[in-house]
Amino acid sequence: MSSVFLNNLDDFIAPSQACVNPTVAAKLTPAAPSSSASSSSKPGKVTLMADYSTTDYEDYAKPVVQPDLIKSKPAASGAPSVATVSLNDCLACSGCVTSAEAVLIAEQSNQKFLSKLQAVAATHEILVVQLSPNSRASLADFLGISPVEAFLLISAALKANGVRYVVDSAAGADVYLMEARSEFLRRVQQGRSKEWVAPVVTTANSSTSINVYPSNAPPGSLPSEQTVASPSLHNPLPVFTSHCPGWVCYAEKTAPQVVPFLSTVKSAQQIIGSLMKSLLLQEVNPQAVDAVSSSTLLLSAASKALGPTAPRVFMVSVQPCFDKKLESSRRDFYHANSDTTEVDLVLSTTELWEILMGFAQEWQRSESATVFTATETAAATSDAMDVDLDRDDVPTASSGSSSLQQQREQLRTQYQYVLRYLRQMQAHRGETVEGCDAIEGLFRAGSLQATQLLSAAERNAGSGAVAEYVFRFAAEQLYGVNLWAERDLQYKAGRNADYVELDLATYLPAGSTAAPLSRPLKFARAYGFRNIQSLLMKLKRGQLDVDLIEMMACPSGCNNGGGQLKNFSQWIAPAESAAKALPETIGESKERVANVEALFHAPLSFQQPERNPLVQFLYAPARLQAPASDVAVAILHTRFHAVPKLETVAPLAAKW
Repeated sequence: MSSVFLNNLDDFIAPSQACVNPTVAAKLTPAAPSSSASSSSKPGKVTLMADYSTTDYEDYAKPVVQPDLIKSKPAASGAPSVATVSLNDCLACSGCVTSAEAVLIAEQSNQKFLSKLQAVAATHEILVVQLSPNSRASLADFLGISPVEAFLLISAALKANGVRYVVDSAAGADVYLMEARSEFLRRVQQGRSKEWVAPVVTTANSSTSINVYPSNAPPGSLPSEQTVASPSLHNPLPVFTSHCPGWVCYAEKTAPQVVPFLSTVKSAQQIIGSLMKSLLLQEVNPQAVDAVSSSTLLLSAASKALGPTAPRVFMVSVQPCFDKKLESSRRDFYHANSDTTEVDLVLSTTELWEILMGFAQEWQRSESATVFTATETAAATSDAMDVDLDRDDVPTASSGSSSLQQQREQLRTQYQYVLRYLRQMQAHRGETVEGCDAIEGLFRAGSLQATQLLSAAERNAGSGAVAEYVFRFAAEQLYGVNLWAERDLQYKAGRNADYVELDLATYLPAGSTAAPLSRPLKFARAYGFRNIQSLLMKLKRGQLDVDLIEMMACPSGCNNGGGQLKNFSQWIAPAESAAKALPETIGESKERVANVEALFHAPLSFQQPERNPLVQFLYAPARLQAPASDVAVAILHTRFHAVPKLETVAPLAAKW
């Protein structure tokens, strides 16, 4: 039996009605019957009258809340209205949001960030920005500098404009790994079998409240609101990672049977948001420290203890894809008792770059360009930052094609003023990897030499290293096989470059047993929807012999996220003709991703997550105690939902 393979297919799913799968029902408003209809004697005219009243169908017609789908944004007089899409109604399937940078998402825009910067003096809010390692690698490639320098320059510029702390999302990734490894071991010990069964349909109201839709109720029935405790870890194998929101939205809305298999650990973005807010709330009100650190360290508890007059923390996250905006808007991360979310605003790498360009342009126009001395300017471009700024020392994937290399040279000439501005800000503030104080230093995974940023895995393809790290940990804990000395694990290639497997049988000695599982441990990494759909089909048929799968919606992982700086020719072209710039070729795209990948790994030094100061601080006996403890689950884990279908909540809106 032969197989047919199709190549050069776009890895995107076309938008459909499921893209706006609502979680509320619209109010039924039948037209009132005309009083003159029955008396009409004109020939050839038929009048249809409603044979019911709205009171007969009150329960059927009453909405939970008003629909929050595509709506019209008020515009200036005479100007056309702008259509907006609610974040909670987007499927995040890469058909639109992750492949089009021009989608208007008013709730998560750089304009909101700039407004916060302008108002910070009056509101006394504490602005915190967490920067993803993937984003700093993309910006470093764009500017021709090292990732460490990129991190320090961006931090200095943001702080010069009102941000108080700039932290590293990788610090939260180490906490994620601690929880992910414990969750996997617990699932192995429970030994639950695979069941392709959809869970009860639910939606979230907040972190502690959900709506439950009865499975046997007629369409249009109202859900019941329930208060929920901590997420359950009693789930089956295999484990599907859940730190990619695009993949999670796809699973919740199109394949609810896979929801029980999703890892319950929050992503690094949400972990940083909740923990950073907790620590800062303790700092601004020392009286809340005991109530928070000794028991739950919950964001909601800290906010409640502080009261409404305390300074609020505004958390901004810079990420490589637009889907992270969707993640931060999930109601599961909304704390009702404090009326706050764990992450308030998410910016893509592209949006951060536009903000930095605006800072540089304003700086050029202002007199502040003269306040720095020649000595400070020279120091900004020297080794005074304890970082080697020589681009030749930064590894790249290859010398590159002549077209892409030429584009890079044009970019660095065209945006030299931005780099000059960033280095001036760095010279003025003297930013270091350790941070400005103990709190910022705790959330920066920096080495003692202050020249490197640390990671828990050597080769993680820019997407979290979950599969590789948990594989090493489980091999030692379950089989007594030590793989920590293995720099490069032996991956087995799949049918395409975005699917690889790790098989413990490669490392087991001959004749060894496969306990506690019926076979040697096997993990996988799957990027892109074609691999996702293939895995789900195997799971449905009971043919998936993998124990943990690291899932990513974007081909090539997070370094190729939709929010990364790409299509260099568009940035080189003048603003009025940027829309006419040629798109990236396949070769240019692969080369760009390879360069970003090389830069992503350039500043990384291998370190076990247990050595991370943040991890040591969190898992102290007076705080989280241990990974997957009751306290840790309440703070660092979340739940997912089988989202109700359109015909369930709005039968009259269902497609014919």
